[in-house]
Amino acid sequence: MAVERHALNKKERALMHVLLNLAEKNDEGVCLVKPLEIFEALPYEYAYTPDELEPMLKGLALDDYLEYIQADNHGELTYCITMHQKGLSFARVERAWRKSFYNKLMITACTAVVSGIIAMLISSRPPLWANFDGEFSIPFTIQIQSLRRPGTGDRKTCRRS
Repeated sequence: MAVERHALNKKERALMHVLLNLAEKNDEGVCLVKPLEIFEALPYEYAYTPDELEPMLKGLALDDYLEYIQADNHGELTYCITMHQKGLSFARVERAWRKSFYNKLMITACTAVVSGIIAMLISSRPPLWANFDGEFSIPFTIQIQSLRRPGTGDRKTCRRS
C-alpha cells in the first residue's frame, strides 16, 4: 500500500509542524496563538515574511487541515486555530511517508548490491567459448528443399491487353 504525502510545500509543512506542536498542548487541538509566536517557532532556514502567514493559513484551511479565526486580543492580532482530523494526522502521515521512502531506498540499494555481486560472479567464471579451437562442428546437417512448384519459372509474366 502506497502512502501518499501531503501536497504541501516546505514552508507550509514547517508551519503545519509548528501549529501542530502548539495545538497538541491542548487535547482538543485548539490553540490561541499570536503571529509573533508562530514566527519564533518557525525554522530560520526558510525566509518567512509577515505577509506570507495569512495566505498560508488560508491555504491550509482550504485543504481542510485546520480552521482559524482572527481575533483582536487587547489590540494584538491573535489566531484561534482549530486543527481538523487531517491536520491532527499530519505528523503521522509524514512519518509513514518517510518510512516508506527509506524502505524503498534500502530495497533499491540492496537490489543494486546483489545485482553487482551476481555480475561479478558471472564475469569471474570462464565463458563457454574459452576452449574454442577454431573449428565448428555441427552434429547434424540441414537440407534445404526447393519450395517452388515444378513447371513454374523464376520470371514474372505480364500480359498486355
